Amino acid sequence: MTTPSDGEPQNAAAFQASDPSIDEAEQCLDTFRSIYLPAFPCLYIPPTMDAMTLRAQKPFLWLCIMAVTLPFPARQLALSERARAYISQRLVIAQERNMDLLQGLIVFIGCLRSSPSQVWESGKSRLVLLQGRQKFIRETPDASQSDHGRAPSHILRLHPELNCETLRWTSLMDESARVLDENPEWLGDRVLVLQAKLQLVMEQCTQADRLAQEDGVRVSAMGARYHEALAARIGEIERSISLELRQLNSVVGPLSTAKLLVADACVSSTPLTSPNLVNLDRLANLEQCLQSIKTFFDSLLTVPMSQYPGFSFQDFIHMVQMQVSLFGLSMLREPGWDLLAVRRSVNLLDYTDRIISKIAEVPRTRGIIVDEENLDIFTRTTRILGNMRASWAAEMNKSDAPVVQSAPVPEAAETFPDPVAAEAPDFTNILLSDDTTWLNDLLMPWDEGTFGL
Repeated sequence: MTTPSDGEPQNAAAFQASDPSIDEAEQCLDTFRSIYLPAFPCLYIPPTMDAMTLRAQKPFLWLCIMAVTLPFPARQLALSERARAYISQRLVIAQERNMDLLQGLIVFIGCLRSSPSQVWESGKSRLVLLQGRQKFIRETPDASQSDHGRAPSHILRLHPELNCETLRWTSLMDESARVLDENPEWLGDRVLVLQAKLQLVMEQCTQADRLAQEDGVRVSAMGARYHEALAARIGEIERSISLELRQLNSVVGPLSTAKLLVADACVSSTPLTSPNLVNLDRLANLEQCLQSIKTFFDSLLTVPMSQYPGFSFQDFIHMVQMQVSLFGLSMLREPGWDLLAVRRSVNLLDYTDRIISKIAEVPRTRGIIVDEENLDIFTRTTRILGNMRASWAAEMNKSDAPVVQSAPVPEAAETFPDPVAAEAPDFTNILLSDDTTWLNDLLMPWDEGTFGL
């Protein structure tokens, strides 16, 4: 069994039983390289670096990688608690600033683990603290130029999860992204820069919507022109993507999400002039929303199931946002909007069934032992998605348009209690809405929530 490094807090000895062995640590690092980094290119670990060397050089990053990759929920939870103790000691008490802490927090917050709610708030608040006036980026002389270049992009990419409205893309961050784009150490650096560019557009769209609501001018010609400019910016980014990157889900996913968000905002800034007249601009933007969702799911379902554990927490949020948005489009009553054609071409229930089937296989292939007292996030996700699917099907059956039946629901989604029926949402900035019942269910204790177990 390995022992804690000298840099860890003294109370870490209480968690020794959860420490991975040398062989387990190497397997975890290999898993992180091959599965997690392609989907969430948050850092570069040279192929020649082993787990022991990583632990000696960056003990907190090592601890966080072990916490997200070890396939035992109870031991993951213990390592997560240990990470919280470590960051409290080093960042809050000792006021340390180094790249090890920042990279570890990015991995810890961004990657899926068995029990995200246990340490979510602590890690989240610490990263918000690190953002302050870019101190963390400037006060890390131990970091390489590439590490400095990655840090701003990842802080921006994780910004929506931090519930913080103070982050601004500065000239320092822009320069860091430019340097990283011109001098990538691996393919993931180019993916990261693209993700950051798309996230910046989404941030601008979200901030514009918030300002419009605060000013009481939600729908305006100026808002419509601004959203069109953001759509044009996404088009520029898309045209700059190389053929090599266009095939990657880590690029297609964020690109589709950005397109959906901006098209959704364009729908909201183009009001219906009459309940009986067709508005071609609105229909065009609604069709863009639908095609973005279809592209997102078609790409997602081509990803081998073995790669699903590597999805970041933000990837998971985008996936469910896409499903919620598709439900809104599948229920939308608007002149010229063909509900039957929508449900046939982009079938919400079928997509959800196929995603549940893939995610349900992850624990078995990863060797994760399903423990009802410490449910892994994949088992929990399939159960929540199964309840959401049943709720959507019930609401769609109530509507006038017939439901296009999908393949039989996987067994994992058939054993849930009757869901609480929800009102069909009005498709108005659904990605920017405050209705995050599904997300609350993921983060709150297992036995609570609308779609809980």
